[in-house]
Parts: sequence; C-alpha cells; structure tokens
Amino acid sequence: MLYDLIQLLNIYSSILAWKVEYIPQETNLNIIAIGLPQLWPGLVDITWKNVDDEIDLAFQTDEESLNLQYNLDPENIVYQSFSRDNLVIYYDRNHYNLNDFFRLVEPLVQHLFDSNYSIRFYYATPKFKDISLFELINTYWFIKPKDVTFSGSITSMNEKSFPKLINKFLEWRTDNKTLDHYKQPSLIYRNFRNEYFEENFPPQMFDYLVVMYSDDDLASKEHLEFFNILADRVNNTGVIVGGCDLTSSLFWGIWPYSLPFVRFYSKKFDGNFEYYYEQQEMGTYLQFLKDKSPNYQQFIQYIVDERLQGENLEKYYWKRHCENRDNNTRLLIEWLLYEIVDYDSIVDLYLQEDKYKNLPGYEIHIMGHYKEEMYDQPYFQPIELDTHQRLKIVMVGQPQYSDSRKGTRFLMKEEFMVLGKSSYRSFPVITQWEYETDDTIRSLDRDWFELAKNWAGWLHNSRNPSVELRNLTVPRILFAHSDLMLKEVNDQFPNGFESFEKDRYDIAMSQLGNETWHEDCKNWTLGVQLYDQLAATGKYKMLLIGRELPPSWVGKVDRVDMLPQNEFFDTLARTDILLVPSMSDASPRIITQGLTVDTAIVVNIHIAGGWKYVNEQTGAFIEDPNDIEKVIDDVKRRRKEGILRPRQWFLEFSTYQPQRIQVYIQLMWFKFGFNTDINGFEPEFDRLHCFACTG
Repeated sequence: MLYDLIQLLNIYSSILAWKVEYIPQETNLNIIAIGLPQLWPGLVDITWKNVDDEIDLAFQTDEESLNLQYNLDPENIVYQSFSRDNLVIYYDRNHYNLNDFFRLVEPLVQHLFDSNYSIRFYYATPKFKDISLFELINTYWFIKPKDVTFSGSITSMNEKSFPKLINKFLEWRTDNKTLDHYKQPSLIYRNFRNEYFEENFPPQMFDYLVVMYSDDDLASKEHLEFFNILADRVNNTGVIVGGCDLTSSLFWGIWPYSLPFVRFYSKKFDGNFEYYYEQQEMGTYLQFLKDKSPNYQQFIQYIVDERLQGENLEKYYWKRHCENRDNNTRLLIEWLLYEIVDYDSIVDLYLQEDKYKNLPGYEIHIMGHYKEEMYDQPYFQPIELDTHQRLKIVMVGQPQYSDSRKGTRFLMKEEFMVLGKSSYRSFPVITQWEYETDDTIRSLDRDWFELAKNWAGWLHNSRNPSVELRNLTVPRILFAHSDLMLKEVNDQFPNGFESFEKDRYDIAMSQLGNETWHEDCKNWTLGVQLYDQLAATGKYKMLLIGRELPPSWVGKVDRVDMLPQNEFFDTLARTDILLVPSMSDASPRIITQGLTVDTAIVVNIHIAGGWKYVNEQTGAFIEDPNDIEKVIDDVKRRRKEGILRPRQWFLEFSTYQPQRIQVYIQLMWFKFGFNTDINGFEPEFDRLHCFACTG
C-alpha cells in the first residue's frame, strides 16, 4: 500500500512547499521528486508513453505481474499519480540534482497560483542505500487502481517537457474518466478535504463518522463501499457519514500511520474525536451510534415501534405470530407457499412482471473470507451484479465431513441464510456406486441431513425432484451455477463475441486430471469408447484437453494440456462439437461455456446435471456408444441446415437467469424471516448485505 512506499522514503519539505499556504477553496497539489541511485530495472508490462508524443499518458497493462527489463535511460523521468492531487516523479540523482527541479518548478508555482492552483514541491530520498525503482513501485503495484492512473515517462526534463507534463497532469485530473473514478459515491455521503480535518473541527450541530482513507489502497476501498451504504442508512438522523482522502497527508508527513481509520466527531467531545476500530458490520456501527451520538440517540427515540412499548409487548403478540390469515389475502398466499416445495413455476410467474425482469440479478462466486476465516469450496455466495456487494447468504455445494460442518454451523449462528447447491456429482441424490467409491459421499450421515433440514432452500439438478429429493422438504428450484455462464464467457471477449468458423476441430473432449476420481466423474471409460470409434473412421479432426493420450490415439487425436482461460475459449469457439461423456457430474459448466461460443454439445443421456441444455437446437444425447458416429453426423447436418443454433438458444435461456436466482433467494429471505428480528419487526440495520465478507 502507499504507506509502505512512504516508509521507504525520507521526504523533505522544500522552500517551495512552505512558501505556499493551503487555501481551502482552491485546488492544492503536491509534486514529490524521488531521487534514486538508478532508474532501471524498469517494468516490461508497462507501456511507458512519452509526453512528447502528445498521446494518452495512462499506462496500460494486461497482467498483474512485474517483469524486469533494462529499458530506461538515466535521462528519463518516470512519473506516477497518487489520488488526484499528488504527482510523484522518479529521477536518477546521478543525472539530475534538486537545483534542476527548483529551476523548473518555481516559475510554475506562481503561474498556477494565478489560476487558483496551490502547488507544493517536496523531494525525497530512499532510507536504504541503492533501493531501485522496481522495489519502490512493487510496494503498491498490486493494489493500485491501474485504469485511471496517470503514469509514464519523459525522455528528459527541460523547460519544454516539464511544464507540458504538469499541464497534462492537470488535464488528466479533469478528464471525465478520472472524475468518475474519484467522484463522491452519493449525494448523502460527504467527501472532506484532508486539510479540513487537520486544521478545523467540523460544525458541532452534527455528529460525524469519517473514514480516513487513501484512493490507492484496497482495504480503504472496502471501507468506502460500506460507508456509502451506512450514509444512506443514517441519512436525516443528525449523523453525517463521509470520507477524507489522506494521500496528500501521507506525503506531507502529517499522517504517519497506515490506512484506513475511522474517526467519530461529536459535539459532546468538545473539540476532539475518537477512533472506532470495529469490523464493517451495520449492527455494530449503529450500536456504536446509539451509545456515542447524541443526535442519533435523539432520532431513535421517535422510531421505536409502539407495539414494543410497555404492555403492548403482550397485547400485540398475535400481530407478530398469530394474525388471522383468512382476513388477510397476502398472508393466505404466503401460507399456501409454505405447502409448496418446488418453486420453479412460482419464480417464473414473478418474472412475468416487468419490475422483476428489471432486477439487476445475482451472480455466484466462491465465498472467500469472513471475519478473518477463509471459506473456500464448498461455500458459494451470491453477489449483486449492480453493486458487486456480497450477501449474507451461503450456498453449500457438496457433502461435508463432521469437522467441516463446524464452519457451516458457525455461519448459521452468524445469521447467514444457508442454501444447498448441487455442485458435486449426484449430490444430494445418493447412488450406490458413488456411495461405495467416494468418501465424501459417504459423509452424508443422519447428522448432516438433520443439519440440512434447517436450511432455507436448495438449488438442484434433478429430473424428478419429488422422488429423488423426497428426503429434502425445503423449497427447491431447478437451477445450476452453469446457468450463469453467459456473462463469464462474454467477458472473455471484450470487443464482443463474433461467431467463429468451426474450422479447428470437429470434436473436442475435456478430461482434466488423471486420478481415479476424475475418471469416475468425467466417465473416462465411456469417453475412450466413443473416441476409439470416432478415430477409427478417420473422418473427424479431434482434440483431447487435459490427460495424456492413450497410445492408440497418437497421430489420430490432437492433445493439449489444461489451457489458460482465454486460449480455452478461443479453442472451444473454433470447435464444432463438444463431447461430454460424464455421468456422475453436477451440471458441468463447460457445457454452457460451449453453448455460449456457439459450440454444439453431445452429452451422456445419464448425466446427473446438465441434461436440461440438450435439445434439437443445441446438440444431442448419446446413450449407445455404437451410435456415436450417427449422432455426430446428425448434429453436423442440423448445423448445415440452420436448425442447430446453440448460442442463440442459450442467449434466450439466459435472459433472466440472474433475475431468476435473485427472485428465488429473496422469496426465501422473506419466507424464513431473515429480514426481521425475533419479534417479526424490521431491524434497524441492513441484514442482507455482508460487509465483513471479502473475496
């Protein structure tokens, strides 16, 4: 982070800094010149663009890595923005000295002051001998936002290039893309200037919660997202929520700490403040305001539900628990929904209304961190597509051993809504063969089923849920993670997807992993039978992705190892048919990835999940291995005749899938009362969003 960079430097205030006073109404900028023993090694992934070329100066990189390259001349100047108000310049101190900078900066200070810019100039040297440009940049490279950074180099520093650099920096500050990145997130959330809190105390008619952050820090970004929602929550309560970018203060040396920090200002502190260190949980912040903020205390006195006052607690018990549904149509409908287990038709009815079609929708990701603990597979989490906010909902995607269930029980205790998700073989359907050969499946004991009874719902792949899932009576819906592949695959084609000629391979099969477990799940035995017959005809160009070729296929079948994602999708898009022999497989995502790039599918008719994607427009089932040549030729015929249209079918199928999962989850959220407190009343804080969850 930026603080780590500052720790490596001795920063000095030059005469040009202390001569200039900061004026709150004007734009205050800092130029920090860092003299290094040498500039190289440079960065091969950065396209250092010369200011003399008068082109876009923001560097571009396709990778997150830092690779070394000896590509900078000692006469070069390398520059890098931090936030909107700080420009750091790296130079070779064996080639330039401070007098060179004073000579160029001093006339600019007065010129820009006349244009309402106050510029301070600082110079810095590394604390440690022979530190390189790479070592400095590496301290913040991986967390710095790169899409709006003003960075590059100039061939030499002189009276022509240096003013041009500063003018380009000022233009970048007011560019629409830059302004959009650094804009105030909402009208309710307040942005405060750093000198405002260093030199003034805010007006005492309000209480203030202020996050002290840096725009070049990921942890700060998470706080800002939370504080934006908090600002909306406490709007009109006498508490002002905002942020203060201390990037400049770090360079001045008046903030010698890491970021972020949260300050609370209150009139009862009489000109002082206190720090707040709790995690990003809405409930804990609101409780803090109840305890500390006179304005918030006064506000909540007016919003306490009268049904919880005095004798009313008993008087209104029936309102909370026993209201007569015969006189309340909505309650009657909700009661009927309790008698329904399969929610597919119900969700489809909701999606006939425009307001549900226009929902932003959810996507599904691995859960990640919650309260410093890592929740990897089998924990999944829905994320809002518009805000990218994680929800306080967890999906359990496979059976768990006894010890692993402790994590699930902890999340349930933390008031997460838990859903089952069929992401592992035939789970939760139990087959004798899987039970005998897979220890994970054998962990499905009585205790696990008792635990699952407390979950709110289930995303399944079953053809006949009323029979196969009769032991799971929670509300369920036919939905798989693979239903959401359209966005993920389209993101791999930033310029838009265009149909490719199917000229690279006639048939491809993916078989990753050489273990017995992989062979069972992906049905390698059937795959070998099918490829043997197809290879024997000599009619098809065939590809195997992943495992090693059997000797009999050498010279007949091409083979590639596991491909990077962009290469995989490019290969798949140029393949006519994807063969999926899997049986014990829970709706493999490669099926819908293939459909998205207009590749047809031939799927084992006995597959556990993914069967719902197979139809006349997308491909075919294979049941008898002896029919494989006939099936392949029939699929090819349909493509030539225009009957086969895999991508078009999946586009139509995917239209409302993100909204479909959102409607189902929200129905369960309200059905099981996760939106209310124990009395059935709306809580004071947002229960749906998980602010302590990070990817």
